[in-house]
Amino acid sequence: MLILNALLFSIALIYFFKKISKKYSTFWATISTIEIALLPLYHLMSKNPGNAYSYMPLLLFFLTYLYFNSIQSVTAFVGLGVFAGIIINFHPLIFIVFIPIALLLAILAKKKVNLLFFLIGIIITYMPLLIFELRHDFVVLKKTIYDYNNSLLTSVNSPDSVWGDNFISRYLSSDNVVGDLVLFNPVIYLFIFLSPFIRRLKIKHLNLLKYDIFSEKIRFVKSLKNEYPLKLRLFIFCSLVSFSLYVLTARGDIGPHYVFPFAFFMFFALVMFILNSNLKFLAIIIIILEVMKFNTNLYKNSIRPKEKFEKAVNYVIDNNLVNKNDAFNVIQAIDNVPAGHEYRFFFRAKGYSPKTINEYNISNKLFIFSENKDYKIESMSNWETGQFGQEYLKNYKTFQAGDIIVYLVDKNL
Repeated sequence: MLILNALLFSIALIYFFKKISKKYSTFWATISTIEIALLPLYHLMSKNPGNAYSYMPLLLFFLTYLYFNSIQSVTAFVGLGVFAGIIINFHPLIFIVFIPIALLLAILAKKKVNLLFFLIGIIITYMPLLIFELRHDFVVLKKTIYDYNNSLLTSVNSPDSVWGDNFISRYLSSDNVVGDLVLFNPVIYLFIFLSPFIRRLKIKHLNLLKYDIFSEKIRFVKSLKNEYPLKLRLFIFCSLVSFSLYVLTARGDIGPHYVFPFAFFMFFALVMFILNSNLKFLAIIIIILEVMKFNTNLYKNSIRPKEKFEKAVNYVIDNNLVNKNDAFNVIQAIDNVPAGHEYRFFFRAKGYSPKTINEYNISNKLFIFSENKDYKIESMSNWETGQFGQEYLKNYKTFQAGDIIVYLVDKNL
C-alpha cells in the first residue's frame, strides 16, 4: 500500500510536469512540480495511504487536466464526471469542491447541456451504493446525516471550540488546521489573488476631476482580462468559493483532514497564478518555506514497529495457545482501533485464520493484545467484547511477549 500510494503521487507529479512543460517551459515545469512535491500537505498525504489521503493524486490529475485542456466533448464531460465521482467516493464532503467546478465547466462549455453528462459521470460511480441503499432502507445516508448533525450539535455546545460562532471567525481560524500544510493562512491567499487589482488600482482611476471614472474602469477590467485568462480567473474564484463553502458546511468540527482538498485547490490555483504572472521571486519564496517546513518526522522509525506485533503472534503460536482449527479472534487494547489488524496480518502470514471483525459472537477464544502492562481487561467494554461475551472477560490467562501483554480468554475454560 505504501509503495502504490507513493507511485500514484509520483505519477501525478510527472503528468503535472509534462503539461506545464508543453505550455510554458522546462524551467517553470520544474519549479512548479517542486512546489507541489514539497508542499507539506502533498508530502504528508503521499506517506499515508488511506481514504483520507490517497485521493490527492487523483485530484491533482483532475485539476491539471481541467486547466490545460479544452473540455467540450460529451466523452470529456462524462470522463471528468466519473473521475470526480471516484474522488468524491473517498469522502462525501469532497463533493463541495466540485460544486464551483461544475459552475466553471458550465461557463466554459459551449453547449451548456454537456454539464448534465458531467453529473451523469458522477452518478455512475455511485450506482453500487445507490443499489445497496435501495435494498437496505438508505442506512448509509441516514447514518451519515445523523453523524453530521450530531457533530454540529456537539461543536455548538462545546466550550473548547476554536472556530467561533460566525463565518468570518471560522474562516480566519482555519489557519489552525491548514496553515502549516499549505504554507499560508487562507486570508493570505485571498490577498495574493487580489494583488493585481490592488496594484493596478491607482489614484488616477478615482480622480473624478481629471478622468472619466467609468471609462477608466472599463480599461482597467479589460487590461486584467488580457493579463489573466478566463480559466485562471475561474480557478482562483472557484478555489476560494470551495474553501468558503467548506467553512460554512464543516465548521471545522468533523475532522481536520476534510479540509485538505479545499486547501490544495487554493494552492493549485496559486501555482497557476504564479506561472501566468511569471513571479519567480514568489515561487522561490514558496520553495524556501517548504524546505523549512519539511517534515523529517515522516522518515523516522515507527514508534510501533511491526517486529513487536510479529513477536507477540509468534509467541502465541510457538506456545501452542492456539491451533489452526480453533475459532479464535483478536482484539488490541486500543479504544479507537480495537480490531487488531496488526496482529491479524501475522496470524494469516503463519497460516492461521482468525475470525473476522464481524464474527466475535461465534469465536471461542479471544486474544487481547495490550501495549500497556497495567491494562485491566475486566474494564474493557466495547462492541467487540459485547459480541464475544462480556461475562467471559472475568476468566483469563496472562502471558508476556516482549513489550506486549497477551490475555487469553477461552469460553471453554
